[in-house]
Amino acid sequence: MANYYESARSNYFKVKDIEAFEKELEMVKSLEVSKSESHNDQRRDYVCLLSDNENGFPFDYYDESLEDYVEIDWEGIFARHLKDDSVAIIIGAGAEKLRYIRGYAYAFNNKGETKFLSLDDIYEMAKPLGSDIQKAEY
Repeated sequence: MANYYESARSNYFKVKDIEAFEKELEMVKSLEVSKSESHNDQRRDYVCLLSDNENGFPFDYYDESLEDYVEIDWEGIFARHLKDDSVAIIIGAGAEKLRYIRGYAYAFNNKGETKFLSLDDIYEMAKPLGSDIQKAEY
C-alpha cells in the first residue's frame, strides 16, 4: 500500500497586521507565514502560507491542552485579517503513487466569502461531452 503525499501553499495576499496574523497561526506548527521579499511596490507587504509537510495544507491542528485535534476556521481567520479586496488562495495537489491524484483550491476574502474547486469537478463538467466517463484512478 502506498502513502498519499501532498504539496500545498497559498498565493501572496495582504493582511491588516502581519504580527497579529502570525500570532493567530502560531499553533499551526506545519505552516510557515512567509513575507514577500520583492523590492518592487507591487508585492511589498504581502505574505503567503507554505505547508512544510507531506500532508498538504493543514485544516486542523493538535491542541495539547485539549489532547485532541481542532479544526482551523480559515474563513474566519481570513475574514479577520485580510485587507479589503485582497484574496487568499490555497492550492494543494497530491498523489498516492498513480492510484489517486487529487487537487483542490480555495479562495477567501475578508467578507467571509469562500469559493472551492476540486480536480474531481471535471467529471461533472465532462457530462455534456459524453456519457462514458471513467474516473482517473484504480
